[in-house]
Parts: sequence; structure tokens; C-alpha cells
Amino acid sequence: MKTLYTIGDSWTYGDELPNPKEQSWPTLLSREFDCELINRGECGSSNDWVFRKTVEWISEQKSFDDVIVVVAWSEPNRREENYQF
Repeated sequence: MKTLYTIGDSWTYGDELPNPKEQSWPTLLSREFDCELINRGECGSSNDWVFRKTVEWISEQKSFDDVIVVVAWSEPNRREENYQF
């Protein structure tokens, strides 16, 4: 079975859609490709988080046969050091 892994911010998550699990662009793309979806979209995520989580996920995979990875970067200024925690 093919796998589509998507990661990004609120746009990837499907924020503001009535039903993000059914209407987000990753869901529609996975239907088009007829594959399993792993959508790691998180509202407010930084590019640093996106990079780190993508590398972590990739390093855990045993094989990349039938895997599609789509990284949706956020705006350039959305960096972890720009936020006060």
C-alpha cells in the first residue's frame, strides 16, 4: 500500500474547514493517489518543527517503496526562536 506523508502548518491541517479530516488538501491528494495518509499538519507550527519532525519520521522508516513525502513550509519568519515560550 502506498503512503502519503504530509507535514506543515494550519493550511496542511485543514484549519477553518468544516471537516478538516475529510476536506484538507492532504486528504484529497491521498484519495487521488489511492493511498494511506499520515497528515502531520499542526496549527501554528514553525519551520524548525516541520524540519525536525520530518527528519524524525524519515529516520524511523525501514523502506521508502511507495512512500510520498510532501513538506509544506510555513512563512520564512515562522521560526522557533521568534516565539516566547
